[in-house]
Formats: sequence, structure tokens, C-alpha cells
Amino acid sequence: MEFYAKREEWIMRTTEPGSQKRWEYWLDFMQMQIHPTFTENGFSLRDIPTALHQKLSRYFHERYPRNAQVEHDVPYFIEGARNMAFLDSQMQTEVISGVQPIHEEWAGNIPLEYTALYGIRTYEAGSKLFMHVDRASTHVISAILHIARDYGNQTETWPIEIIGLDGKHHKVELKEGQMLLYESSKCYHGRPSEFEGKYYASAFVHFKPKDWAYVNEHRVAAVPRHFNFPYSRWVTDIQPKLPQLRSKVEL
Repeated sequence: MEFYAKREEWIMRTTEPGSQKRWEYWLDFMQMQIHPTFTENGFSLRDIPTALHQKLSRYFHERYPRNAQVEHDVPYFIEGARNMAFLDSQMQTEVISGVQPIHEEWAGNIPLEYTALYGIRTYEAGSKLFMHVDRASTHVISAILHIARDYGNQTETWPIEIIGLDGKHHKVELKEGQMLLYESSKCYHGRPSEFEGKYYASAFVHFKPKDWAYVNEHRVAAVPRHFNFPYSRWVTDIQPKLPQLRSKVEL
């Protein structure tokens, strides 16, 4: 696929040999190639069950910003101001039970195991989420539940950007009360443009197939020996073996 050739070229051109950044990017790059797929194009926009969204919205507005806790940057992937209004155990249970059947149906009617729930995370002005894939062992069939936002005086929206299984770059604008189902260990996704509004609040839920066998060691073993070549050597020794690149673009 042309996307893979472009992505490999971009990693080799924009990162230094021996750097942690290059290693992290290669791990993600190999993960998305070795993980199986479950859906037609890797993502789908759905409505959050109405009663559940209403509860989440009320829960959020009762706690933000007074009872929210500051989150720190994640090197190479997340930067900018973020806060977390943590869900209590009852609200967590309602979210999981409310959306798990939707995830299972979308993924091909396979049984899923709940693995993680984050939220309610609030991105604030200056936030960025760089393109990435999620944790190999646990974050496989996932959703972003968009709860509330305030763009302030900004006219620009803040879509989630995702590379579908077709290799194309999509931008998806979620409305309050919608959720994006996505194969989060397979499809690159992020919000690489800087958020310029007041806040953008979402919860993130993750499942894996009950027979899921992939762990971090699989992607480590898949990284080719040439991952640490200088860019000039990669161009002469490796690039000619890849599908033709039409352009050098950041994906």
C-alpha cells in the first residue's frame, strides 16, 4: 500500500538514527501492519445512547473545572493543557454496559473483553494529539465518546484525523453525543492541529477480542534491521524496494 511507503519515508526522513522518537514511531508502524482487521474501513461514527450521553454530560458539567485533575504531557504523542474529571465506579459500569454491545456488533459480532476506560478527559487551548496507534495488548476495538465542547470564538473545528484501512486520510468531526468507533491498535489517529477553543471533553473506552494474542513483543520483533539506517543509506538501499512514492507528505 502506498500509505506504508510514504509513512516509512517520513519516519526515516524526520527522525534521527538511535533516537527514542524513531524507535517509538517504528513500533507503531509495525503494529499497524501486523495486527488483523475486523471491519470494512477501521472506523464508524455512531450515536451514544441518548440516556447515557445525558448522564455523562451532566456528570461532566458538575465537575469541570472545579474537580478536574491536571494531566501531564506524553512525550512524542500528546502535548498541551489537559484535565481529567474521573468517572466514578457506577458511571464507568454504565458506560461499559451501554456501549459494549455496539462495539461487538460493529466488530463482526465477536465477543469482546473490556480493558480500559479513560475520562472524562478535557483538552484545553494549545492541546495536540499526534498521530499514533494505541496499546498493542489491550486497545483494539475502541471508541471516543464526545461529551461536551466549547470552541469559544473560534470558527475552526477540531476533528479527529484517522487513516482508514483504505490507506486514506480522513477527518471526522464529532458532534456532542456522538462516538467514533475505531480499530485503535490498527489505524493511525490523532488531532495533530492545535486546539484553539476553550475545552473539548471526551471519554475513551477500549476492548479486545477474547482470544486476542498480540502483545508489545510482537511489534518489537517485527521491526526490520534497517530501522536505524541514516536517511541517506535508507534512500539508496531500501527505498528502491518500496512502492513508488508520489510525494513526501507527513501522515
